[in-house]
Amino acid sequence: MRLMMTHSTIKQLTIKAILEYIEDNIEVKSIDIESIVCFSGYSRRYLQSLFKSHMGVPIGRYIQLRRVSRAAVLLRLTSLSLASIAGKLCYDSQQTFTREFKKNTGFTPLQYRNSNLWTFKNLTGPKEPSIVIPKPKLCYLDENKFKGMPMSYEEDIPFWGENSDKKWNYVKKYFTENKESYIAISHDVNSSARKKSEN
Repeated sequence: MRLMMTHSTIKQLTIKAILEYIEDNIEVKSIDIESIVCFSGYSRRYLQSLFKSHMGVPIGRYIQLRRVSRAAVLLRLTSLSLASIAGKLCYDSQQTFTREFKKNTGFTPLQYRNSNLWTFKNLTGPKEPSIVIPKPKLCYLDENKFKGMPMSYEEDIPFWGENSDKKWNYVKKYFTENKESYIAISHDVNSSARKKSEN
């Protein structure tokens, strides 16, 4: 039996591979369009067109936002020095890191770390090509009583792993079994995250 893949499927797989490559290497080496051209084997022009048509943003801009977003998490949840964060995310200098971070967030890294407000302007999480996020819908509920339960777990920054997966699996299971219910999720990152980063 011969497995046939459509042109659309190949494009989706290509985008998925590129996104995974970016996430796997963002703290390993400097990533740009040329490194992705070498990784994928496609031309620069084709990759730029393909990525923007599927993800809605140029590939270079996406890489920039992912690095800034990862830096924002490290600034808020660790005590790593600015130089350490710049090196960890493969910026060529602390000055370049500071300039790029301020251009995208409106704050210098130090201002962002010390601010009482954790703003998410221009920050973006890792994307999946097959996931379409619907527009939010505002709902006004009558006064009611709610019950809840705390869930705590430890996870390495940037919080992708088995423990956080268990949390979301529980949420999905609850939604499946209680289709008429509402659910609210609140995150509270323990201060021990900063202490561990110093060790």
